[in-house]
Amino acid sequence: MGNPVQRVFISSTTQDLGSYRNAVKEELLTAKIFPVSQTNFGPDYRNLKEFLQYEISQCDAVFCLVGFAYGTAPLYEENDKRSYAQLEYDYAIAENKPVFIFIADKSYIPDIIVHESDEEKEMQESYRIRLMSSQHKWELFSDIYDLKVKVAHACSKIKGPPDATPIFYRHLPRKPMYFAGRTREMQQLEEAITDRTPSIIVVMGMGGQGKTTLVHKVLRDIKDFSFSSGFCCTAYRGGFTFEMFLDEVLKHFLKDDFDKFNLPDLNSRITKLIGFIQQRQVLIVIDGIERWLTGWNSGTIDPQFVDTVHERSSYFEGLDEFLFQISSLDNGTHLIITTRALPAVLDQAERKHIPVIKEDGEIMNLEGIDPVASVDLLKKLGVKGTPDKLKEVAELYANHPLALTVLGTLLKKKFGGYLHSVKVLNPNHELHVLLDEIRESLPGREGAELFLKVVSQCIENPSLEIISEGIKGISRFSDNTLENLLEKAVMLADWNLIWWNGVEHSVSLHPILKNYFSSLLTENESKSIHKLLSQWYSNQLIPENVNLLEEVKSRVLAIKHSGMAGDLDLVEKLLFSPMIEGYTLFTWLGAWGHQLTAIDLLDQFINTQENELQSIFLLGLAQMYQQLARSQLAMEKVDKAIAILKELRISGLLQSPTNLVNALAIKGNLCREIGSSAEAIENFNRAIEYTVESDCNIIDKGIVYAKTLVNRANALRATGALSLAKLDLDSACDIWTQLAQENPKLGELLFPPALTNRGILFLDMGNLNQAIADFEKSIAISKQHHSNYDQEVKKNSAHAKTMLGISFMKSGQYERAVKYATEAVFEFKKLSDEGRTDAAHLLALSLVNRAEVYIALKRWQDALHDCDESTLIYTRLITDAGFHFLGALAHAYCVRGLARYGLGDRNSSEEDRRKGFTIIKQLISEWSKEEEIRIEFIRIGSTTANYLFPDDKEEGIILINELLNEMDRAFLQEESSEWLRNEVFQSIHVLENILPEIAATGYNKSRIQEMIEKARLFNA
Repeated sequence: MGNPVQRVFISSTTQDLGSYRNAVKEELLTAKIFPVSQTNFGPDYRNLKEFLQYEISQCDAVFCLVGFAYGTAPLYEENDKRSYAQLEYDYAIAENKPVFIFIADKSYIPDIIVHESDEEKEMQESYRIRLMSSQHKWELFSDIYDLKVKVAHACSKIKGPPDATPIFYRHLPRKPMYFAGRTREMQQLEEAITDRTPSIIVVMGMGGQGKTTLVHKVLRDIKDFSFSSGFCCTAYRGGFTFEMFLDEVLKHFLKDDFDKFNLPDLNSRITKLIGFIQQRQVLIVIDGIERWLTGWNSGTIDPQFVDTVHERSSYFEGLDEFLFQISSLDNGTHLIITTRALPAVLDQAERKHIPVIKEDGEIMNLEGIDPVASVDLLKKLGVKGTPDKLKEVAELYANHPLALTVLGTLLKKKFGGYLHSVKVLNPNHELHVLLDEIRESLPGREGAELFLKVVSQCIENPSLEIISEGIKGISRFSDNTLENLLEKAVMLADWNLIWWNGVEHSVSLHPILKNYFSSLLTENESKSIHKLLSQWYSNQLIPENVNLLEEVKSRVLAIKHSGMAGDLDLVEKLLFSPMIEGYTLFTWLGAWGHQLTAIDLLDQFINTQENELQSIFLLGLAQMYQQLARSQLAMEKVDKAIAILKELRISGLLQSPTNLVNALAIKGNLCREIGSSAEAIENFNRAIEYTVESDCNIIDKGIVYAKTLVNRANALRATGALSLAKLDLDSACDIWTQLAQENPKLGELLFPPALTNRGILFLDMGNLNQAIADFEKSIAISKQHHSNYDQEVKKNSAHAKTMLGISFMKSGQYERAVKYATEAVFEFKKLSDEGRTDAAHLLALSLVNRAEVYIALKRWQDALHDCDESTLIYTRLITDAGFHFLGALAHAYCVRGLARYGLGDRNSSEEDRRKGFTIIKQLISEWSKEEEIRIEFIRIGSTTANYLFPDDKEEGIILINELLNEMDRAFLQEESSEWLRNEVFQSIHVLENILPEIAATGYNKSRIQEMIEKARLFNA
């Protein structure tokens, strides 16, 4: 019996979107999905609202096409006017149907220009904004073709994926030509997979024993796959790291539910993966996990011989934690690892070894195949001889599968398979001696060796094009055309020296063979090959809208090959020169949450001699550690870089003074994050001094000078010195104005952030008109210049809209405030959907600020929703990135307390208020010289007192006393700051509004009146 046909309801207005709706129907029919649309409705006894609700309830999903026309609405709906199209969305939500939303952008052309009233236009615009800021995923479309592409993608999600193999192979395993023996080990592995515990299965043995072949043979032969899903990868393919593994396995298991933005760091991804596999019985295979251990990455050729725990510990952050946690599972989930050395974290963990552990507890490595299987393997390879003679030969080579494969191939190709013709049958001969013999026997020996030597230097399985490029490094005269190389690939595969993937047109070489052929190269030959490979990878195009680590793999491989070639200048260029518009690889890795990949790259190059290039790599590490909120590590790296650069400056060897300026700026920003703005200002002062002294060209000097002024202004603002901060920002804006006239691109990238910062300063100073002017100018410049992929400009524009919304709220223009606040939330969510992890705190800020606007409008539920989302983001950021988001979380708690208060939830409101104020008071005591946090207490405290006092006068009086104590500090000569006094002036008026009610409680209002007088005198 066939599967039932699925039904999708198409919701849209008719006049403007009729042809678009027909296009959607065509796509649904193509996907064998039945479309349900009002154009096909017949007569019915029910009213239209009842009929629509029933039809939607009978469908499997709803597609909402949303244009700019309001459309037809039911009559006599006085309380809540909704068009039929809007009601259809509401019914879909009420019926808990999957909803796919397609919103027309401003460039789309409607079938008919629909003329509607201003009220209807406003209601439709509000509906569009509601959808864009909802929890539902939505997509914009610009024309019918664009819509059809997106609908086709949605159809695949409704239909579900086609029948697939039980296991997803991230790296397809090589299928052996022959498989012999291993009957006992196969049975043990099958039993271990069937048992619910232990969850860890270890297949361990020396290289070439067939660990990978054994595992994949068993997986292919499993008839009853009891797991809900499976994932298999190889740790030594193409620089595949543990971080890449986490991304790929989560993407496979979670499908569209994997949002990298919500899981930016390793710990959160590990927690998510462990949480998922606790609930589902899954199978994960990691082949060659020794490549992720310290011993391998520190230069140990064969980690099976390492003895120390350190050498068997994880080289990649998070791997030990992942293995430790997964070893505790008992729900039938299994992790199979093949390895030459047991990861140290598993020493005391429950695990199953293949072959099994001896009774005395000694771990048995996977040994050679059994004698019968060895004889069978030699026979299949074409070796001729009596069973006893074949058995004797196999024993000479310890029944080692790879050695026997090499030996059998040699005998067959050179001697027709006859044993008596071979001179290598000696028990003292090892595998490398066999390989020496087979080299001499290869057809076209010189060309074949060149081929294999180049493959041995490749990090990933290379294509013939890459091999051709590498051969140029060691031979100018070799015939390295693709046609010739294809012949060699087929021949070498026939000799069982490589595996030729005819589908992907790539070559793979066993690690043992890789080490052998690599050892035949001189150091200069190896470097020459790596240099050419680096150039080839660096010439590969990177897509402009890149947002996946896999898409920048060619640039990462170019850097790794450059390092192996010893060309650190090229490493610097590939890391820090533009990769796509607006980004270097370094800045892209930081923006998309791949700091650990950047650290892994940079770590390889910091142990060189102490020169300027080393300091650049140290500064890169400092910035990545800073983004991960590892302030101590970041400070160590930047201090070491500054020491090197200062020494070079004294000796006259400093080539680029900008490097020292950047180092001081990085240290200044680190000081700000740990609550030491005074020290930050000192570093910015020195950076400005060195900039002025430098002899770099006027444009570069201007850029560096203006950036440092903006940094110093932010530090000055944090100490309360608003006027000094304004001087810096005015100067920076003047510099950007001049530079933008000569180079508009500079204005596009750098001028808007300076304007946004100055606008925030004007807000602090109470100058709303100037603040609004700067925010609007910043947005206008960004809109005029930014391209589709220039996300730095988009990020600043969204932040400026956040602040513009706050400015309009403070000036009482609430509807305009909601408009800009909503646009900011929408744009930050879009950036996050595209993978930008550095937009998280700005999204949270935009949500809190919009919540404050909603509170002013008494839209309590909307405010609570935004606060819930922002507190989740801030909590996650603090867990992942440290304490410097504590103040922001405290603010979000306090605002949520106000929202809950407005909804009448007094208990939850008090809980949030106490959480927020507790954090703020703690920060005030720890960061005693940071005015910014004290001002936050006064600002949010006065607002809270205003709401709290009418219902809870006792708690209100306590809060007012605390506020007055902080306000008193603002007027003590030795501790006063311009910003603090200004905030007191603005906040005291909030208390003045409830002064009669305060006096009615018997509270001595003279203290408040004295503070009001002080504030007035200050303002005068």
